[in-house]
Amino acid sequence: MKLFLIIFIFFTFQLNADTFNINLQEKSSRPFYTYLEFFKDINGTYGERNLQELPQGKFFKLKRECQHLGMGFQVKTLWAHFNLINNSSIQQTKILWFKNITNENIFLFEKSTSGIKKIDNIKSINDFYFELNLEPNTKKEYYVKFKVNGPYIIDTKLMTIDESNILNYKSGLFFASFTTFMFIVIVLYFAFFIGFKQKMYLYFGLYSVSHLIFWLAMYGVYRPFDFSLIKVLTLASSSLFMALVSFDFLNMRKDMKRLYRTISGVLILLFGYYIFSYYLQLSVFQPMVFAIFYLITYLLILTAIIRAVINGHTGAIYYLFAILGYFVGYNITIGGVYASATIQANNFTMYIGMLGVIFDVIFASLAFIIVSKNIYKNQQDKLEEYSKSLESKVDNRTRKIKEQNILLRKLSATDTLTQLDNRLELDRILEEYYNSKENNIYLMMIDIDFFKRVNDNYGHLTGDSVLKQVAKILRKSLNEKDTIGRWGGEEFLIILKAKDKNEILAIADRIRKNIEIDIFDHNLKITISLGISHINSINSINEWIQKCDEALYQAKNTGRNKIVFQS
Repeated sequence: MKLFLIIFIFFTFQLNADTFNINLQEKSSRPFYTYLEFFKDINGTYGERNLQELPQGKFFKLKRECQHLGMGFQVKTLWAHFNLINNSSIQQTKILWFKNITNENIFLFEKSTSGIKKIDNIKSINDFYFELNLEPNTKKEYYVKFKVNGPYIIDTKLMTIDESNILNYKSGLFFASFTTFMFIVIVLYFAFFIGFKQKMYLYFGLYSVSHLIFWLAMYGVYRPFDFSLIKVLTLASSSLFMALVSFDFLNMRKDMKRLYRTISGVLILLFGYYIFSYYLQLSVFQPMVFAIFYLITYLLILTAIIRAVINGHTGAIYYLFAILGYFVGYNITIGGVYASATIQANNFTMYIGMLGVIFDVIFASLAFIIVSKNIYKNQQDKLEEYSKSLESKVDNRTRKIKEQNILLRKLSATDTLTQLDNRLELDRILEEYYNSKENNIYLMMIDIDFFKRVNDNYGHLTGDSVLKQVAKILRKSLNEKDTIGRWGGEEFLIILKAKDKNEILAIADRIRKNIEIDIFDHNLKITISLGISHINSINSINEWIQKCDEALYQAKNTGRNKIVFQS
């Protein structure tokens, strides 16, 4: 029994230790936040100066039911702790990435024997990140301080620089598309107002402006001043402008006088409370009170729309879909995910509020078109011309987005220095060749002899020049259909087809001689060592690479400037 308890305690300790230690050499599909342990600093007691005093026994792991992209924490300060381990013999750089929070509200500290060091963050679009450099065979301890006034969705990732660049590009593309769409809608409705002199279009344009500012501020893309103030102003103004649109669209001043007076009264109370709470600094009660005002306003508007649908109002059914689309999306994202943390946070629930705005705009536009068709029949030619202009703009934007996607795919597969395929692309091509089951495929690994001396004696710029020149020689020495890539550092990898061993050795010797006779910067003479392996008699891609690597090291260890074939 004692032995069982000792074994149980040992494995429990090991499990806890592994939970918060991230080994950069190990691949894991677990979300990054599952490696974190948390501490709720209710009163915001701890800071950089007394970080050493954080009560380690009070740190906790996320519960199973909360293991999704994130969970809400309604505390003044939240601390997270984790360790990074680099067991490799080379320095590694990782990007610690955070989403949807301002860089003034989150801090990263590195703890070591020499003390506590604060790491500066880097802002990018609606996210920001920290660059972590880990020397070979080191372990570093980190603390993250979340300082927020409400729940925060912990969408945190540990990535490579390439992965971070791709993520930043996608994030920027998403918000650029949303902003472009909303900007076109705003311009369109302001143009309708100028052309048709109908206040309804002006109100809907201002309603769209409120939501554009709210969502860009919500995700940190655009915050000209305090976010809590933007949130209150834009929500209050969106309720006001939607009510004004409804008054005109549903003709509520004449057909629904009681609802018209009730909604007007609620809006007056809303703005009155806003003014008094702002100047009297009643910020503690603002979220709950504004949520109540917001819900009451929209429920009253929905009631008016349903009455209009029952009474056969032309276009009211589309208007109902418009209001419901945004109302549901907003309450899922803001109410369910952010405010109460009762709905699981993921890429759908976190952005359905923005999709609700688009849904709202589309169906509201349909409703307006149906109602306005008979009134403005004599102006249809102008509307059609404007519509064509709008479609042209959308097509141009779509074309540019497609071009940018093509460029992104090319950049993600290319080594920036040599313009050859990078490691990621080589891994993909290796898997294709391996799965093809062809038996005339060879793998060739090349290493520049004594490359470190070039860097040490002539500098890294000369080293880069040598790498680029070697890449050019490889291209000239091989066919276009052969795959050439930079495997890492001064190593290159070639995947090609040949009839037999004699042919592949002849190709390898041609490459070796072409580099040996070429003249590099500073009249340097460069040689290479080559290792070759055949795809036959292997059970995995790793075994194929390992055989090639062993052949390369044999070539280097037996004099260099030679070729070794591993059968």
